[in-house]
Amino acid sequence: MKAKRLLFLVMAICLTSGVKAQFYDSADDIYYYVECDKNGQIKENGQVYIFNFDGRKACYWNESVGSVKNSLKSNPSYYEEKVETTEYILKYNSSNTYRKDDGGSEYRDFYFSYSRSELTITKHYNKTIIPTDQYGMMMLGMAYKEWTDEKTKYKKVEKSFFKIGRSRTPSSTMYE
Repeated sequence: MKAKRLLFLVMAICLTSGVKAQFYDSADDIYYYVECDKNGQIKENGQVYIFNFDGRKACYWNESVGSVKNSLKSNPSYYEEKVETTEYILKYNSSNTYRKDDGGSEYRDFYFSYSRSELTITKHYNKTIIPTDQYGMMMLGMAYKEWTDEKTKYKKVEKSFFKIGRSRTPSSTMYE
């Protein structure tokens, strides 16, 4: 009897430690990721990816920081409401990765860290390579296609990152 328990315990540990699951969230769970520079610092005017997850699929929007600020300024629940009318086009692929097929020979992988604090978007596409001769002349008849990857890193920020105006946190200074 003890051997069976031990066997089931070992199997459970093996199964749970290797599982990399998709994300299940409510419609009100909106995640904001802002583009980072080469040093890993958030770009103040970078691109923003906004997500809502529903298990094996996800929806997203891609906007600038300024556009997100304007949308949230006009309606603080803008993206929570937008979830109801947006198609969930990202499909769960594996290991915290969702994929979007851009058609033809292009697709994007959206890889989320396990804590969901970071996002890496990899755009995969066929790039046409045209070799040149020793004089710099293009050899059009020798052109070929090669798979290319472009990676961009993003960091998760809270909705308050986009607030305009005075901070909502009180200071510890008292005036008489």
